[in-house]
Amino acid sequence: MTDRRHPWLIAVLSLAVIITGWWAWSLHQRELPPPLVGPPRSDYQIEQFELLVFDEQGKESFSMRGPRLARHPSLGTLDIEDPRMRAPDGEGKVWTGRAERAWVSRDGDRLRLLEKVELRGPTTAERVPIRLRSEQLDFLPKADQIESDDWVTITAPGSILRGKGLKAELASRRIELLSEVTARYEPIAR
Repeated sequence: MTDRRHPWLIAVLSLAVIITGWWAWSLHQRELPPPLVGPPRSDYQIEQFELLVFDEQGKESFSMRGPRLARHPSLGTLDIEDPRMRAPDGEGKVWTGRAERAWVSRDGDRLRLLEKVELRGPTTAERVPIRLRSEQLDFLPKADQIESDDWVTITAPGSILRGKGLKAELASRRIELLSEVTARYEPIAR
């Protein structure tokens, strides 16, 4: 009786070993990560650059300078490290800004300042200095506007405003904080 069951037992155990081995091998094959495909390399990089962007009429839209600029090969966008920006408003008064990084759209109609953004408005005899700080500000040169969905702090002599979201018209200095606005007023020393 032992002799009859012995070949069947060996066949069943052999089949179990083969199936288990195949199953373990197929699981091992699925665990391999896909090959790393990163972002494409830049078309070009420029170090210690100054960029001037003009509108359709040939007037300066904005200018930037910084240590490094890189162009995306298929999108045509620009990535900029440690940018310093200048932008004339509709009246020709110059706004200045800085950030850790910036992104410029392909046609130059949107400039996104990112990380530790600070933008200063022009100071004139009739206008007090104003400063905007945020982690992201979008400058739209054709519309002469600034937008943000992030937290923004606006500082002017005697007041500090903070809110989430911003829409601003540079020439008129009309600035609107969109939600969760807080204000602090301090008397100006004379």
